[in-house]
Amino acid sequence: MLKFKKIDSDDLEFIYKALSNPELTRFYGVHFNSIEETQEQMVWYSSLIDKRKGIWWKAQDKSTGNWIGAAGFNDWDHQRKSAEIGCWVLPQFWGKGFASEIMKTVISFGFDEMGLIAINGFIDTNNQSIKKVLKKFNFEHLNSEPEKDSKTGLQIISDHYQLKKT
Repeated sequence: MLKFKKIDSDDLEFIYKALSNPELTRFYGVHFNSIEETQEQMVWYSSLIDKRKGIWWKAQDKSTGNWIGAAGFNDWDHQRKSAEIGCWVLPQFWGKGFASEIMKTVISFGFDEMGLIAINGFIDTNNQSIKKVLKKFNFEHLNSEPEKDSKTGLQIISDHYQLKKT
């Protein structure tokens, strides 16, 4: 069982620990090399709420008390009732079903509390682990497009998946 807490400024060290880890950020469009750089991510989390563009939470394993990852929505389009979902789990917790449990909770929140009718996911085509999670929840692959990786500047293929409310 997981517990969720809205990400706020007190979570700077946790976010830095995660988003400075090259193993975690390998397929993730954000990476920070210092706690100071991570401040921009904290501003981003706060601005999502202030501008009504989304919300992110960190996830805690209730049985151990460990904070294991984060997930949420951004690019919330109120008119189209859609948003982009994101999720990451610290590497030491990979392969234990946490990503699926996190996604289940966040998807439910998006449909039930935010009134979304479509949830979009944009992932690096090489990220096989998250593809398995998206397929588990019946996300449909819509297309693949080349784009520039924000960390390396190299061309990558971004796969667009979507889940529609049934």
